[in-house]
Formats: sequence, C-alpha cells, structure tokens
Amino acid sequence: MNRLNRIFTIVLLAAPLLVNAQSDAPSPSALSAAERYLSEFELQVERADGAPFNPGHDAKEAMRRVAALNESNPDDPRVQDLFDRVRAALLASRGTVFEITPEMVAYRAAQEALVDQLAGTADEAWTQLLESRADQALEGPALPAPDYRSTSSAALQGRTVVLDGLIDYPARQFTSAGKSWLAVGSPSEGLWFVDLSGRGWATAYRALREYQSQVSADTAGPWSLLGTIEGIDLMVPEAGAEPVTAAHFGWVVEPVALRVPGRTVALAGTGTEPGRFAGQETLESLKSANYSVTEVRADAPPLEVMAAYVAAIKERNWELYLSLIHDSWKETDRSRERLRYYWDITQRRLRDLYVHVEPDEVVSDVVIQGERANDLESVFLSEDDQSDLAARAKPLVEQATVRILRYDERGVQVEPDNRIPLRRESSGPWKIYGPWPL
Repeated sequence: MNRLNRIFTIVLLAAPLLVNAQSDAPSPSALSAAERYLSEFELQVERADGAPFNPGHDAKEAMRRVAALNESNPDDPRVQDLFDRVRAALLASRGTVFEITPEMVAYRAAQEALVDQLAGTADEAWTQLLESRADQALEGPALPAPDYRSTSSAALQGRTVVLDGLIDYPARQFTSAGKSWLAVGSPSEGLWFVDLSGRGWATAYRALREYQSQVSADTAGPWSLLGTIEGIDLMVPEAGAEPVTAAHFGWVVEPVALRVPGRTVALAGTGTEPGRFAGQETLESLKSANYSVTEVRADAPPLEVMAAYVAAIKERNWELYLSLIHDSWKETDRSRERLRYYWDITQRRLRDLYVHVEPDEVVSDVVIQGERANDLESVFLSEDDQSDLAARAKPLVEQATVRILRYDERGVQVEPDNRIPLRRESSGPWKIYGPWPL
C-alpha cells in the first residue's frame, strides 16, 4: 500500500511538468500551415529558375508563420528545418548571382571606342558634303521656310536645304496620294515635306539601319537631313484616316543624307549603288581587331558552339553569327531577314536587360533521325552487311539543347533560363537550330 501511494504521489507531481512540456511544443496545425505556405513559396522559386522576383502572399505568410514558430520554439528541430528552408527560398528569390569578369563585358568598351571613331569619320563626311553643295545651298535657315506666295518653285528647285535637328521620324510621318511623307515645320513658320517613298530616303534609311545593327542602336532623334528641293505641293500633313488639319502648301525635299549627331551620317545611294554610312567600308577591319572568336572547329561540342554564337552577337560579328546557324534558316531572303530581325532584338536586349549570356549545360541530346554507330554490331555483321545497311539507312540527325542564363552588370540572373536547340547531320558540325532572340 505504501508503494502504491508513492507511485501515485510521483504521478501527481510529474503531471504539471508533462502538461507544460506538451504546451511548449509547436502544435501540429501550426507546423502544417507553415509547411503549406512554405511549399508554395518554394514552388515559386522553382518556377523562377534563378531569376529574381518579389515574394508574394504565400511567401510572406510562410515567413510570418515560421518567424512566430521560431520565436516560441527556437530549439525545436522541425522549426529549425522550416527556418532554414525559408532562408534558402528568400535568398533564391533575389536571383542567382554570377561573377561578371572584365573579359565578359570587354565588348562594351570596344563598342564605345568604335562609336567614337566612326563619329569622327561622320563629322568629316558631313562637313565635306556641306562644302560640296555650298554653291547650291538655300540662303538662310530652313525655318521659317521661304514663303511660297512670294518665291517661285523654279527659283528653289534643285537647291540644297539642311533640316538641322528637325527630323522627328516616325512621329510626323503621314500619307498623301498613296505616298509616305514626313512633315517638318508648321503652318505658321512654313512646311517642308520630305519624300519617304523615293529611293533617296529608302537607301539612306537602310544605311542607318545597318549602322544600328552593326555598330550601335543608340540613334535617338531628332536627326538632321540634307536634301534637294524638288518643288512645292499641297498636302494635309497629318496621319490618320480622318485628319482634322487643313491642307497646306510645303516644299518637297528629296533626301540626300541623314545625320545622327555624335553618331553617324547615312548617305543615300546613287544610281545602282546602295546607301552607306560614313566609315562603312572600314567597319569590318575596325571590329575584327576585337573579335575573341573568328572561327569554330568542325568537331566543337554544343557548349563550345553556343559560346562562340554568344561571342559573335556580343561583338557584332555578323559573318560568324551566320556561319553558326543551321542552313535551313538561311535558304531564302525572307528567312535571312528574319535572322536580322532576331539579331536586332538580341542587340537591344543585350544593351537594356543584360550584359552577359552564359551557356550553362546541355540539358538533352537526342537522335531525331537514324541511329548512332554501335561498335558491337561489327562483331556480328560483315563489312558487306554493314555497307549494305549504311546505304539504305537514313542520314543521322542529332539534336542537343543548351541551357543558357543571362546576367546583368551586377551578376544577377535576368529572367528564367532559355533553351537553344542545336542540330547536326551525319556527325558534321553542330549548328544553331533555334536562332530566336536570346
């Protein structure tokens, strides 16, 4: 009996301790709720795939709940696990960090030097053009324009006019009588109508686009234009199907040259010659001195080909870029124009969004057609058997997909990863099969 009394007494004394220990432990419901919100946060991190993002409601709720659990139960291993997972997810939400070396951004300094060098050439070309037409130049400034009521068309026809810093294209573009025009000036100070449908503008603007593609896309207006006065015409200088502006007389101008101050001068073509920008004939020799890659060996693996492709884009090496693209993308003029379009988009993204593209890994390597060589087959097949089978087999076509990551100047990943397919036929060189914008 005494023994039973002692056991009962011990149980009564220990009961409060057990109750306190149980009350100090985190509740299963609190752990479950925190786990649920944290799982959603981790799923968001997985979807971002290294790109930075702002944590949403689930992420903030997971942090709030785990912070409360950690405050009340800092030594509980389950709480510590949740705490560590929140920390890892929070760090991942800030984006994958990558070390940007000077070599990775050397192309930017080279481009700036090229722009400065060509700007000097452009200034010289503009000065020479003005001097060569000095005896034909319009007397006085372009604005206010000569009064058409007191100045005959014959008196100005064939004269040279400089619309200095007045070209706001395409903002003031309009259509009249089936042709495109650009209005310069206003009814109060006189109007100039620049012909955009003729060969002068087409060839000069094409030359400017070539500069944007091969040198720099930083060519914000307004621009200057040198042109020849063709006569006078009556037009409604307003875009839109239902213009509200009245018709006005203006002097018609045929473009001879476009100037982007501090950048370039684009000259219209003459005869059968295309337009060109100042210094274009020496462009390749200037750029080639800074090329890090000039050719790729025939047996280069996909990652090496992808790295050369990125270098060609960063260094604006158009010929290398084309040589690394699969022939199916270069069969027609239309497909080659599409490549130019993709190239221009990537150049803008490389300027505005990121500074480096890193080929990360080959995520797949598959056979599209045929089959790869199997050395064991030669054990069972004679040379005649092998020759006969090879003659009837379809050509081997393989495809590898390379995962690329893009980083800004801070080394922070920009956007989720991108995946670029490469193909090769009959064990030949690997070529880019998806040359869309990086």
